[in-house]
Amino acid sequence: SIYSAMAGTTTFGPGVLESVALLLTGLPLWWYRWVHRWSDDHGPARRAWAILVAVASMIAMIGAAIVLVWNVLTFVFGLTSDRAADHFRFLPQAISFALVGFAAWHHHRGVLGRERTDSVRFYDYLLAAIGLVGLIVMVTILATAVFTSAFLVSEQMEMIVLVTLAGLAALGLWYLYYWNRGQASPREEEAAATPRRLYLLVMGIITAVASAVTLIWFLVMVFQAVLGVGEVSESAVPVVTTFLASGLAAWHLLRTYTLDRRLFDDGVDITP
Repeated sequence: SIYSAMAGTTTFGPGVLESVALLLTGLPLWWYRWVHRWSDDHGPARRAWAILVAVASMIAMIGAAIVLVWNVLTFVFGLTSDRAADHFRFLPQAISFALVGFAAWHHHRGVLGRERTDSVRFYDYLLAAIGLVGLIVMVTILATAVFTSAFLVSEQMEMIVLVTLAGLAALGLWYLYYWNRGQASPREEEAAATPRRLYLLVMGIITAVASAVTLIWFLVMVFQAVLGVGEVSESAVPVVTTFLASGLAAWHLLRTYTLDRRLFDDGVDITP
């Protein structure tokens, strides 16, 4: 009765039957091509596929959980005027995404194993990169919400700030968890690993470029204001915030990359 009140009633229409038919057709094919055919194969194609699917399924699972929590909070705090059945009409899809995402993640993450191999390192550093980008985005959103008048007068200001703070904390824990997994390994062994070097160098360059672009953008705004053809408005807040957050991330990444290289000053080349 609780579920019916939240999600309404439904019938098994053609869409449900098509989904069941697709599941019954696809599941045996997946089992045969993946579980059966690749059960004893540990080649690079299998590992690359497992990494991509594990990461994608984790994002799908967490995304579905975020949608669930967000909609529950907006309903509990009275930030919607919809009826419960209309507000929670997404519930079957979100629960399905969460369950399927968890099942896919659990299987493909298990394929990678628990030892600190390069496959596990690629998985960890890819998720660390996603967490770092998410942190930069969340910091920018929070600064924009706090320091711009458009958000300050919004009726959902408090909710936006609370959700952003929660996202910031969650992404911070996410990033620290996957980053510290590498830090807990022997430094010489981890520093020589290709996944770590690629992560530090590629993400260091990306964040440095993002910081440089936003700095140029801000300077253009300043010069336009000085020349009287524009002004430094509140739109500078996300630009400056992105510059600072990206610059700090770039400094951390490239500094760590440099420190790792110093471990090999005896002549061992670790350049990717």
